[in-house]
Amino acid sequence: MNPVSIVTTWADTVGLTLQYQTLRPLLLGGIHTGYQASLPVFSRQLDQLWSDVQSLSRQGPLADGKAPFRIWLANVVAWAEKTGQSTAGLAELLAAQGLAEPPPATPAAGIAVPGDGGHVDVLFLSANPDREKLLNLDREQNEIQAITEATLERHRFRLAAWPDIKLSQLAPRLLRLKPQVLHFSGHGGKQGDLLLRGENGEARSVPAAALADILEIVGSSLRLVILNACYSDVLSEAIVARLDVAVVGMTRAVSDPTALQYSRGLYQGLFDGLTPHDAHRIAAANLSGRPDETAPALRVRDGSQVAKQLLWV
Repeated sequence: MNPVSIVTTWADTVGLTLQYQTLRPLLLGGIHTGYQASLPVFSRQLDQLWSDVQSLSRQGPLADGKAPFRIWLANVVAWAEKTGQSTAGLAELLAAQGLAEPPPATPAAGIAVPGDGGHVDVLFLSANPDREKLLNLDREQNEIQAITEATLERHRFRLAAWPDIKLSQLAPRLLRLKPQVLHFSGHGGKQGDLLLRGENGEARSVPAAALADILEIVGSSLRLVILNACYSDVLSEAIVARLDVAVVGMTRAVSDPTALQYSRGLYQGLFDGLTPHDAHRIAAANLSGRPDETAPALRVRDGSQVAKQLLWV
């Protein structure tokens, strides 16, 4: 479990201010060097925690106030141990709360927790290795995050983000999180290839067939894939040939504003309880009048109904 998903997943209204003030500098100060690239995003997600909890409290008290924080804190310790961090400070916090062996959480009605079958994990991946053609990917991620705070079904969705994704990181991320929605934002080539970051930080063009093969092997949890990159419809076709999944791709080059507006409309619909099919139709209609308005295309394999089903059903 990555630090961003840990922080955004678990929240508690009981004594949170103290834990937040204590954990924030501890986590940000001792974060593993492997996560340095995602540190700004992690910091923003952590700062969002308090407003998330305020939103939860307005919806009604949690059934067991300490249980969610208990599991959250235990997960933070587990992450620190796994990544080689010093867990002394975290362990002291855990012991101080009497949480050395945390019991299972008992969530309130309507609050989704891992394993309850009622949540949808969204994994947002981005890559921007071409410094001559920079994309505003942070804005897209931030807008998706903001949409979750103001929509009807926000309790069903959890967003985890991994910027500057490398090819070697793709399969492990999918295996660990097992998302229902996979979103990629970045550069695409005319043959359906995506531009990811190589092991040494260089730009690396990955063919559509290789990407589709990876998803076929480790993407069994997927219901919807969103490829917000130029010419990615070629990759969409390769994916639906291998998996019963709905895939949104771009049939042509697409501008930053169009890509952002489509993404905004799609998630607004999904988070308000629409199926991928209907959310796509509304998002595409919102592009009317743009030169590249016909770029987004939703693909499924013949006879599949996956795009016409709610993501959490």
